[in-house]
Amino acid sequence: MSKLEDTARGILEALLKKRISDQAWDRDRKKMQLLGIPLDQSGVRLYVTLKSHITQNLEKIIGVQNIPNRQMLGREIIEDMESRKWMPKSFSTFQRWFEDGFSVRKTYGELEVTLAYLKAFIYQKKHNRLPKQLGESDDN
Repeated sequence: MSKLEDTARGILEALLKKRISDQAWDRDRKKMQLLGIPLDQSGVRLYVTLKSHITQNLEKIIGVQNIPNRQMLGREIIEDMESRKWMPKSFSTFQRWFEDGFSVRKTYGELEVTLAYLKAFIYQKKHNRLPKQLGESDDN
């Protein structure tokens, strides 16, 4: 690990007020790189804010705790989306929600699951298929 990564990890741990595992750091570092966020103090602060905001809003939007922070099998994702009536009519639409394609046997990481659920929500909102309380804006 480079000195820059060590420093960024230290900043992240200080902001979260807890020690993070090597695995958690690796996931966070990859997410920051994917988002183009620099591994400096302001970048790490931005990442913590975004992560918190996205997690809170995703849980509110879809009404399920811990989806963004949980790995799921492809089969579990289909079952969950079917139970919510979120599966699109075309399976190819569903497959496009996953960057590297979709397999029922594959285990998807937390970032892939989060992105797929966000895409599902946007799709349902766009096609007016959400219950009123989920589809309404939170302008109050």
